Amino acid sequence: FYLGLRCGRFTFRFPFSSVIEPRLTCFYLLKHGMYLLGNSKTLRLSQKGKHVWNPLIEIFENTGNIVESFPTVCQLHPNDGISYCTTLQDFRIQRPNGGCCRPCNARLSCGHACPLMCHPTDRSHIVTHKQCTQPCRRIPLKCPHNHPCKRRCNEECGPCLHVLDEEVILPCGHTVTSPTCDSVCDATSRKKLAKKCREEVTFAFLPCNHRCTTTCANMNSEHPVCPSICGETLACGHKCQLRCSSCKTMGHSCEQKCERTLFCGHVCGRPCHGDEKCPPCNNKCEVACEHSMCSGKCRNV
Repeated sequence: FYLGLRCGRFTFRFPFSSVIEPRLTCFYLLKHGMYLLGNSKTLRLSQKGKHVWNPLIEIFENTGNIVESFPTVCQLHPNDGISYCTTLQDFRIQRPNGGCCRPCNARLSCGHACPLMCHPTDRSHIVTHKQCTQPCRRIPLKCPHNHPCKRRCNEECGPCLHVLDEEVILPCGHTVTSPTCDSVCDATSRKKLAKKCREEVTFAFLPCNHRCTTTCANMNSEHPVCPSICGETLACGHKCQLRCSSCKTMGHSCEQKCERTLFCGHVCGRPCHGDEKCPPCNNKCEVACEHSMCSGKCRNV
């Protein structure tokens, strides 16, 4: 059995039988060997542990069990020999994924080749298959034309997104150009697409009797929404400027300003207040003579 201690660029190795220190109980649990990674200078200066580590480090030095790198062997390709790693970058280059630099190339359940380098873990490729980003080779279940899936292999196929190079007549009578296969694959899909038809039509709305341009989808909906301005004359004399559909749900509301002329000569300009008396004028008083000009508000005069 051998022990190893990693110190900077070096790894110390020595026979297990030469360790006499009984307080290192972990040594007695060894089956095949152990590498200890640490800093020898720090261990020598340790107040609590130097009496344990100093004899061990001396054994490392005296027996010549010092190597400049860490020996590694690929579990799947042991005949390739030992690869020595000195730095972290060496591990990343020589042992990516914990194996070696050989391409895996195993055939995944989706039919694609494994894109990883040799990897001792996930030999069944369950995780790798879920991460496959190659173009999907499957046919979407509901596609009547057997179009290939447009998504990645690790994604659900979902509806067929293949764009058809043709024009399709919808149940509403209008034509849609270059639709996706899923949107027109059957009568139900075409009827659903017709509910989104954006073709402009002229329609007479009830009960407002407005005749205006709207979309086909709005005209054929269960509750068509009139896009026109209401225009009904309100009690204040102004015409309602809200959308007709808003008036049906929220009632009429005058959004204009009061145009009455106050005794001072200014126009009220406040939001329309119907028959209510206009509030005092908030404008600057314009009364003046040859000697001075009023600096107050009209309401204070």
